[in-house]
Amino acid sequence: PSLSRDSSAAVGSQPSDAASLAGPAAAGALGIHAPARLWLGFAFAMASAVGFAFKAILAKLAYRTGVDATTVLGMRMGFAFPAYLALAWIGSQKQPRRLSTRDYGEVAVLGLLGYYLASYLDFVGLTRISAGLERLILFLYPSIVVVLVALRSRRRVRVREWQSILVGYAGIACVFLADTGKGPHGVTAWLGALAVFASSLAYAAYLVFAERVVAELGSLRFTGLAMSFACLFSVTHFLLANPSFAAIPTSAVYLCLLMASLSTVLPTWLLAEAVRRIGSGRAALCGMIGPGLTVGLEVALL
Repeated sequence: PSLSRDSSAAVGSQPSDAASLAGPAAAGALGIHAPARLWLGFAFAMASAVGFAFKAILAKLAYRTGVDATTVLGMRMGFAFPAYLALAWIGSQKQPRRLSTRDYGEVAVLGLLGYYLASYLDFVGLTRISAGLERLILFLYPSIVVVLVALRSRRRVRVREWQSILVGYAGIACVFLADTGKGPHGVTAWLGALAVFASSLAYAAYLVFAERVVAELGSLRFTGLAMSFACLFSVTHFLLANPSFAAIPTSAVYLCLLMASLSTVLPTWLLAEAVRRIGSGRAALCGMIGPGLTVGLEVALL
C-alpha cells in the first residue's frame, strides 16, 4: 500500500477495510457511506471502458480501407504522441520531483507492456476475429488482475469478485464458441483469439504493476510518460514496417485520428485516475461494461 503525493491511498490496496474491498454495494449494506472520491473513481473507470469500447469498432472500419494492424497502431499512437508529451509536462509541474533513471526505466517498461505490446497483439487479433469476440477475450484481464492482486496482498478472492468473473466468462464462452465453429474460419479465429488473450495477459500485468508507480508519480505524469514511451515504440515499429505513407487512404487517417482522441488519450488518463482512487482490481471489474457495449456497437455499425 502506498500513498499518492496529492491525495490519500488507492483504496484497493488496503485489505484491512472490509467494506472498501467488497465495493460500494457492500459498504452500503454495512451502513458505511463510501467517500465521494470512491464514486468518482468508479465513474472514471466506467467512462474509460466506454472510450476503449469504441477502439475495436474504429480499427475494424480502418481495416476495411486496406491498411494493416501495424499501420493502424502506428498512426493511432503517432497522433496521440503530442497529447501525452503535454500530459507528462503538466504532471511534472504539479509534482516537480526529479525522476531517477529507475523511475524512467519502470515507466518505459510499463508503457512497453501495457500500451505497446498489449495494443499490438490486440490489433493483430482484430484482423482475424470479430470486434465483439475480441473485446470479450480481452476482458479476461479483470480476472487475472483480481487473482494477481489477491496473491500480492495475500488475501482470498471475495464472493462478489468471483460472481463478476463468472458472468464475464459465461459471455466470453458463448461468443467464442459461435465464432470458432464457422467451418474453415475456425483456425483463423483460434489464432486471433490467442493473440488477444496474450494481449489481456500483458494488460493485466501492466495494471497490477502500475498501481504503485501511479501513486508515486501521480496519474498525469505517469500516464503522459508511459504513453509517450508506448508511442515511440509504436511509431518506430510503423516506420520500420511501412516506410512509405503514400498508400494510406485518407479515410484511414481520419479514423485513426478519432481513435487516438476518443479511444486512447482520454480513456487512458481516466483509467489511471480510477486506479489511483479505487485500486487496480476494482478498476478492472468496472471495465466489464466494455464488452457488451462493443458487441452492441458492432451490430449497429459493422
